[in-house]
Amino acid sequence: MANYSIQELEKISGIKKHTLRIWEQRYNLFNPDRTDTNIRLYNDEDVRFLLQIKVLQDLGYKISNIVGMSEDERNAILSSRTNENLSIEDTEAIFINRLIEAGMILDEASFHQTMDEMIEKVGLKNAFHSILYKVLIRVGLLWEVGDFSPAQEHFTSCLIRDRIIVEIAKLKNGSGKTFVLWLPESEEHEIGLLYINYLLRYFNHKVIYLGARVPLASLEQTLNTIKPDGAYAFVVSRKNADDFIQLKNDLSKSYPKMNFYWSGAAVKESKLITEKNHFLIHSIDDFFQHVL
Repeated sequence: MANYSIQELEKISGIKKHTLRIWEQRYNLFNPDRTDTNIRLYNDEDVRFLLQIKVLQDLGYKISNIVGMSEDERNAILSSRTNENLSIEDTEAIFINRLIEAGMILDEASFHQTMDEMIEKVGLKNAFHSILYKVLIRVGLLWEVGDFSPAQEHFTSCLIRDRIIVEIAKLKNGSGKTFVLWLPESEEHEIGLLYINYLLRYFNHKVIYLGARVPLASLEQTLNTIKPDGAYAFVVSRKNADDFIQLKNDLSKSYPKMNFYWSGAAVKESKLITEKNHFLIHSIDDFFQHVL
């Protein structure tokens, strides 16, 4: 079980540490351990409770009422409210925090239940860019500052990845345009590419999915054989930004008339702009504008 300082609780929840200290004194909200130098240390259950408090507050509940609820009562409210006609922002906030809670305590059953409710409520197409993408961003940030362990980060990412694969399997490969989806040889983060796979199939396009760590020679062999309408890749690792520019230039020379679509942090960091047959996709709006 991880330990968190009050400053880290503030970053995770968005609730000011001054407010947290007042709540702790007034409502006996937490019972933190203390170091030899009297620094408070909070645990995963404290973080989970605090995330629930934040969502319930956003839904209009007062802290004085929240602290009097049992865990079952809080969970029942959060579960039932997702079935009400809430605003889009409130619905997103509930699902985001429930997924992060489940990932933090490695609760697979709760994670799957929340995913089921989310997909039933908004569908995977909308859920990914409005909820799951934000979960991945927040988990990544929490991992970078040490508030999520590698195990918690991998657990959360793998469950999202596995669910997208399940949803892809429900769709037939379409009869529209043909796209080759791939990751360069130094890349292995597939979640974004899997979502593009889902979207293209959803809109009745045909996908040739090559996956991660594809050697350039293998990609070229596929492009020469399939002659697709386009090829889509993610370059996520920022250390690959310079390699991306070289890769793009090489493909421009070899395939001057083929459309290439690029996403990922390294693509954004390269500061290149969309040009000729190379399209930089930084948002779902870019995807709909340039790909479909």
